[in-house]
Amino acid sequence: MKARQYYFFWFCLVYSCGNLLAQNNSDQRDLIIEERIEFMLDETEEGIETDYTELFEQLLYYYENPINLNNTSAEVLRELNLLNDFQINNLLNHIKRNGRLLLYEELQSIEGFTLNVIKRIEPFTRVSDAQHRSVFNLNTLKKEGKSELFLRASRTLELKEGYSPIEKKELEENPNRRYLGDPYHG
Repeated sequence: MKARQYYFFWFCLVYSCGNLLAQNNSDQRDLIIEERIEFMLDETEEGIETDYTELFEQLLYYYENPINLNNTSAEVLRELNLLNDFQINNLLNHIKRNGRLLLYEELQSIEGFTLNVIKRIEPFTRVSDAQHRSVFNLNTLKKEGKSELFLRASRTLELKEGYSPIEKKELEENPNRRYLGDPYHG
């Protein structure tokens, strides 16, 4: 009996620590995104209305689905709101002249990219030589799937008037007065 309690105690301890680690990752992600939003707000002019929820959701999307700097456009980089037009143009010109980026450290050689700028965009971008291809198979879908399915059905428990039994004579006089089939099976 004591062995069961001992194993149960350790199971609960390990399980709760796992939940704490997952929460820490989520908290760290939120902290990174909030820091970037503060930076963006410092850079914008006063008096401009800003929707913080939209900014947070946009950065959360790019955090979960990083932009490949080798296969991106100026519009996508502008949506990120962490680079100015000068930096975006210099990055795209560098890739056009010198080919694909291999490491983040290469960004330091581009005019306008300081260590602070590189660290600011790193959680939302990636540098990859390979094209990002979606491979559709059941294992990938099971591991990386992010879909939700909502189903809704209802059925009234009490018998509605249209489903109640009807006399044959009354049915002949008014054929559309009652529904003759089951509500779910015709």
